Amino acid sequence: MSITLFCLIKGNTFKDAFSVTISSNESVSELKNVIKKKKQNEFAGVDANKLSLWKVEIGGDQTDQLKNLELDDSDKLSALNYIKEYWPTSPLERHIHVIIKLLLSLEEALAYIPPPLTFCPNFVKRNSSTNPDIPGDHKLVELLPWKGFFEKVNNFKFGDESKYNRPIFINYSQMYNEMSIQTAFETNICEVLNKLLRNYDFSRESTKNPGDPDFICRFAMLEPLMPIEVKRKHILEYIGSFIEFYKHNKKAQSVIKQIYSYMVVNQVKFGILSTYDNHWFLRQLGDNEENRARLWISEALPLESHSPPVLKAYAYVTKKLCMDMDAHSSHTNIITVPAYENNGKRITRNIRKSAQKKESSDSSSIQNFYFTDFKFKDLLSQGQS
Repeated sequence: MSITLFCLIKGNTFKDAFSVTISSNESVSELKNVIKKKKQNEFAGVDANKLSLWKVEIGGDQTDQLKNLELDDSDKLSALNYIKEYWPTSPLERHIHVIIKLLLSLEEALAYIPPPLTFCPNFVKRNSSTNPDIPGDHKLVELLPWKGFFEKVNNFKFGDESKYNRPIFINYSQMYNEMSIQTAFETNICEVLNKLLRNYDFSRESTKNPGDPDFICRFAMLEPLMPIEVKRKHILEYIGSFIEFYKHNKKAQSVIKQIYSYMVVNQVKFGILSTYDNHWFLRQLGDNEENRARLWISEALPLESHSPPVLKAYAYVTKKLCMDMDAHSSHTNIITVPAYENNGKRITRNIRKSAQKKESSDSSSIQNFYFTDFKFKDLLSQGQS
């Protein structure tokens, strides 16, 4: 006997439910294969055996029950059991029967692609702001290509062995101005990265420096690591080579000056320019006066890219490049905290470097804590006690 089961991925709503038909004599392991085949895009790059399934009975009108759903291990389907052991008779109609929970490695979670945006017909007629109110003359002498960046992202493997839920995205339509794009960026890029990169925070929070970028990335509530500026797509559309476009287009020059100025005033080496549909990654060496006036920019990374995925590129710049750069500099956002060796001798430990060790593949018998696991009323500035 074949039965039809309505399935739903945990975190989704009733409108995302889908049905599968399977023989009751088949195993739960085969049910996982059927579900993966039905939702190939949803579970692309994920083995069927990594899908965790729970038996539930949630009516199509029970929105609150779905919203507050808590899964009990006793209801989890075992891959070795048969479908008929869980549904000996026909399942209830107009109900969700199976909840799917997907636990991913960091690499797998970062491979997910945020949904595209749709725009109002009169979107491009609206005004945009590309002139930052930043004091000082931050003159950029030369814009250069950041070669090999995508290849390095593709080749890099995160050593994090933690497991993560599948990223949840929101589909936005009828985007009408720059602020609406920023809202989509905050939801589908920043909030997703905040859940995957625990010690890091992507937010609109002020930098307390002259001029504020649209978004800023911080490590453990400390000083900025990287500014992010979001623009409407038509400003940077059909440009081919950004460097050639920059030479002849005043809007491009203004946009680059803006993100470059944010990098200078925040004393950081990396920045990101985005239209949501496309993303450019920027690097400033700053090891001498000549290089400080130069900026390296990657090719455009499309939202739908799989090689590398956009989220992985953001994570690579944040966790790998920014941390490596800070480990070899005297940037003030590296702080030290007191610690004690086994003999009671007082030492200091660099929080930033401790986090790097945590994120490496080296194993340790010492229990690791995230900086954000601790609660602080305030952080003292230099000279305070």
